[in-house]
Parts: sequence; C-alpha cells; structure tokens
Amino acid sequence: NFGEYQLERILSMLYGQNTAFYELQKHLPDGKIADCALHVGKDKILCIDSKFPLSSYEKIMAASAAKDAATLAGAQKELASDMKKHIADIAAKYIAPPQTTEFAVLFLPSEAVFIYVCEKLPQVLELGAQNGVFLASPTTLLALLGTIRVFLKDEALAANVKSAKDEIYALGKEFETHAKHAALLQSYAAKFCEQAEILNKNAKSLKARFDKISEI
Repeated sequence: NFGEYQLERILSMLYGQNTAFYELQKHLPDGKIADCALHVGKDKILCIDSKFPLSSYEKIMAASAAKDAATLAGAQKELASDMKKHIADIAAKYIAPPQTTEFAVLFLPSEAVFIYVCEKLPQVLELGAQNGVFLASPTTLLALLGTIRVFLKDEALAANVKSAKDEIYALGKEFETHAKHAALLQSYAAKFCEQAEILNKNAKSLKARFDKISEI
C-alpha cells in the first residue's frame, strides 16, 4: 500500500539496504508481523506500522470538497473510530517489552493527513500517547529515524571503543607475561654463560696439567 511504499522510501533514504538497522515485514516471536522493525539495542526492536486507514481520510476530503457538512461529520467520526481501533491493535501487537521498546509508531503517509489529525482529531493523538503509540508524518519520522541512527552509531562506536580497550588491556597483560619469561630466560642465559666460562677455564687448567704430565 501507499503507506508501506512511503515508509520503505524513507528507510532506504536513511539506511540504504543495511539490515543491521532495520527489517521489513519482521516476524515477531509470537507470530505477528510488523511492517518495519528498527534494531534499537541488543535484542530490542521498535515497531513501525504503516497501515493507515486512508479510505476514511479520502471520504473526509470528498465531503469537504462537496461542502457536505453531514457527510463530513460522519467521515470524521469514522476516521477517529478507525484510528482508535488501529492504535489499540498496534499497542497489543507491537508493544511487548523486553523484546520491543515500550512504544510503537503509527506512520501517517502524508503531511496533510498528519496535520489534519493533529488539528481536527486531538483525541486520537491523546489516545495514542496514552497507549504508547506515537503518530508520525514523513517529516517527523525522518527526524526520529535520523536521531535513532546517530544514537545507534554512537552506541556501536562506544562498544568498539570498549572492545579496543579490552584488547589493549589483554595485550598489555600478555606483554607483561612475555617480559617476565624473557627476563627469566635472560637470567638462565647469563647463568649458562657463567657456567660455560667456568667450564672453559677448568678445561684449560686440566689441559695444562695434562700437558705437564705428558712431558714427564
């Protein structure tokens, strides 16, 4: 649908095809499928749903164009009802800590839809906030994903720095052990040279004495 297309376009713009950051049509442990799952931490995801009830909004636009107040009021009620049900479904399906974050995102595929909901259906926004489901337009989602991307890169960098520090520490310990063994070997070598010198002197002394005996 249009919402999924817009969502994929935004994700591709920010992350490319890097599935280290996100997965489309993510199968959750309970068998449910999220339109998108962002990897926001170790073994934790943020679910994004893009199945906005666009037909209800189109009825509102048609009624507004026709200046049909009665139809417009009915279409607004229908949209509010559809969105409230959708928010409840998202909260039930995609908010399941610790596997997921404590909130999910309902993506609205256009700025016009988002602005209309904010202006005309504030009760929907409030219900979403109460249930941990936040509404996002293409612009606000782009900002949210950009922030998460920076956070994930910083987190990965911090993890790499810690890993490097651990490696350096371990390497330092190995050098200490190596130095101890080298010093011990050097000590043995010095003693060996000392003993070899003594043996050499003894050998010379014995040879000299043997030569004297041979001359008798």
